[in-house]
Amino acid sequence: MGNRTVTVAQKTSLLTAASIVVVAAACGSPEPAQTPERTVTIYVSTDRVFSEPVLREYERRSGVRVNVAYDTEETKSTGLANRLLAEKTRPQADVFWSNEPVRTLVLKSRDVLARYRSPSAGGIPPALTDLDGYWTGFSARIRVIAYNTKLVNAEDAPRSVFDLADPRWKGKAAVADPRFGSMSFHVAALYARVGDG
Repeated sequence: MGNRTVTVAQKTSLLTAASIVVVAAACGSPEPAQTPERTVTIYVSTDRVFSEPVLREYERRSGVRVNVAYDTEETKSTGLANRLLAEKTRPQADVFWSNEPVRTLVLKSRDVLARYRSPSAGGIPPALTDLDGYWTGFSARIRVIAYNTKLVNAEDAPRSVFDLADPRWKGKAAVADPRFGSMSFHVAALYARVGDG
């Protein structure tokens, strides 16, 4: 186009013209210049290394762009659940992919979730779904006891979390912080089973 001087009046006219086009497109002109991009916003507390490939594959197959907010390792699932509670009157997320059920139950009890029955969830056993349709479980979690084989013989190793109550393990065992993530669910399950005992 070459060098051309544009005056303030011309800039204003160009901006006004651009604004009219944007407003016309926003008002649903009969023939939009292009189809608006479909997007979905998802809050994810599942580890990124596992969730990101699933989300990218969804984008590839569906053509829907995914905006993702991940939780931090320090506040695993608690951070996003609190964010959802804070945004209750102005929701920002379309989907919450939690890594444990406790926060999901709290969100349901506080009327943060909406009902949704996915057509893709047909083969999931009823025991892994909410009867009212507020959530669907689609993965399982297992806890293991890991130990240093240079310090503990296989025959002496604890076989259960209850074995760790033996005085010989005092000061020699560690667990993840039970206030966050899936460890909080594990602690809640233990409390439900044995109480304060």
